[in-house]
Amino acid sequence: MLATNSTSAGVYTQINDRSQRITAEATSIGALVGASKKGPIGVPTLVTDNEDFRNVFGKKDPRFGVAHYCAEGFLSEANRLYFLRVARNAKYGGVVVFTDNNYSATRHPSAGFDKPTDVTLTAQDIMLVYGRDEGEWNNNLWIEFFPNTADLSGDSFYLRVYEGTNTVASEEYVGTCFRKTDAGGKQMFIEDIVNARSSRIRIRFNKQHAEFANTNKPQLINAIGGGIRDDVNNELNGQLVGGTNGDAITTGDIIQAWDKFIDPEEIDVNILINAGYSDPAIQIKMNTIAGVRQDCIAVLDLPSAVQETQAAIDYRRNVLNINDYTSALYGPDLIVRDTENGVDVQIPPSGHVAAVYARTDENEAPWFAPAGIQNGYLNGILGLAQDYKQGHRNALVENQINIIRSISGQGTLVWGADTLYTVKSALQDVGIVRMLAMLQAAVKINNNYAVFQPIDELLFDKQRGTLEALLEPVRRGRGVYWYEVICDRRNNTNDTIANGDVIIDVYLDPTRYTKRIHLNAVVPKTGQLQAAVEFISNT
Repeated sequence: MLATNSTSAGVYTQINDRSQRITAEATSIGALVGASKKGPIGVPTLVTDNEDFRNVFGKKDPRFGVAHYCAEGFLSEANRLYFLRVARNAKYGGVVVFTDNNYSATRHPSAGFDKPTDVTLTAQDIMLVYGRDEGEWNNNLWIEFFPNTADLSGDSFYLRVYEGTNTVASEEYVGTCFRKTDAGGKQMFIEDIVNARSSRIRIRFNKQHAEFANTNKPQLINAIGGGIRDDVNNELNGQLVGGTNGDAITTGDIIQAWDKFIDPEEIDVNILINAGYSDPAIQIKMNTIAGVRQDCIAVLDLPSAVQETQAAIDYRRNVLNINDYTSALYGPDLIVRDTENGVDVQIPPSGHVAAVYARTDENEAPWFAPAGIQNGYLNGILGLAQDYKQGHRNALVENQINIIRSISGQGTLVWGADTLYTVKSALQDVGIVRMLAMLQAAVKINNNYAVFQPIDELLFDKQRGTLEALLEPVRRGRGVYWYEVICDRRNNTNDTIANGDVIIDVYLDPTRYTKRIHLNAVVPKTGQLQAAVEFISNT
C-alpha cells in the first residue's frame, strides 16, 4: 500500500504496524467430571499437580470409581486440570462449640446437613465447626480448643484439627471469638482465619451468642475437644459427625455437570477427559461440548464391557453414532498399580492418553500426532485389558478406534490418532484438529482489539498480520505446507462492511503424518540389477 497518492518526485514514508504482541494459546488444559472423596461439588476447580489434587479432592478410594486415576494420569505430564466433583445428596458433618455457666463444651447436630445455615444455633452456641466440603470424610476430623496462656488478656486460644487416630495435629491456629488484631495488626478472629486458610474445616460463628449482648467478647473458658468422650452421649468431644457421601451418581448428573464447560468465555480448556463414564449419552454430550466450543477435543474411552474386537466395532458403529472431528475414541483399558491401596487396578485410558497430548505439545507441537514410538508412550502401565493382534488392529482402525498396544522393547504406546470423523478428510487426524482448535482460540484472543475499530485498509492489514504471525510458526514447525490469508476488498464487500462484519479467509494445506510405510522389494534377474535401477531412475 502506497504511503501517498502524490505523483510528484520525492521520498515518502509509511509506518506499517505489525508489532502487536501475539499471545500463544495454551493447548494442554484438561477438563474432567467425576466422583471423588472430597472437594467442592459442582464447581470446576483448577489443580496443578497430583499433590494439589489429593489436597483438594482426597486420596484414591475405589468407592468413587476411577476418575482419580484418570486425573492422576493426566497430571503426570500436564499442570492444569479443571476437575468438577459430582455428588448427589452428600452431607456436611460438624460439631457445635457452646458455653454454659462458665463451662465450654461441644455438642453434635442431630444429623448431617446440606448447608451450614441449616443448623440451628442457640444463644449458648459460639460456633459451628464443619467440613470444608460435603462427604463422609468429615467424620474423620476432630478438634480441640485450649486457652493461650501466653495471652495475658485471656482472649485468645489455640484451635487444633486432627485426622483419624493421628495424635499430631494436621492444622493449628491461634484466634479469638471476636474481632481483634494482634500486635502486628493481623486479624485474630477465628472465623476469618480458618475460613481463609484451612484445607479441612470451616467455621460459622454465631453472632447471636448471649455474651455478645454484654461484652461482645465471648470466650472459651476451658480446654475442650481432644477426643475425650462426653458424659451424655458417649461421643467424642470435638469430633465432627453426620457427614455422608450421599446417593450413587447418575448418568444425568454427569451430563448436567459437563454443561459447566460449554462456554469458552467462562473457562479455558482444550482437552475433555472421559474418565471411564462411557455411557454413550455422556460421550455424545462431551462431543457436543467440544463441537460448540470448537477449541478443544473430547478424549473418549472404549467402554470396558465392549473391548473385544467385534463388540468394540459394534459399539462404535451402532451405539456411539458420532461422526465428528471433535472427538477421538481409545481402547483398551490399562492395568496400573495403585500404590496407595496396594492393588493393581483396571482403568480407562483417557487420562493417560490426554497426558500424551500434553507431552506432545510440550516436546513437539499440537499438530504432531499424539501417538507412536516417539510421542505415544504411556508411563507406569503394567498391562492391557486386551491385546489386539494385527488383523484385529486393522478392523479397529477402519472404524476410527485408536488402539493402545505393547511393543517389545518399546513399552505401551498409543497406536492411533484418528478422530471419529468418517469423511475422508484431513480432519480425521487428531493433530490437525488440535492445530485448528489452537488457531481458533488464538485468533479470538489476539483479534479482540479490532472490535469497534474503523473498517479500512489499515484494519485489513493488521488482521492479515495477526493471522500470518500465528501461522508462520506453524508452517516452520511442520504443521502446514502452505497457507494464505485473505482479508481485503476481495472478501469484504460494501454490504459486509456496512453490516459491521470483517471477513478473514484462511486457506491451509495441513501437513499429514505417516500412518503406513510400504517397502517394495524388487529382485531382478542375476546380472540385471544395474539395468533395473537405471530403468526406475528414468521413469
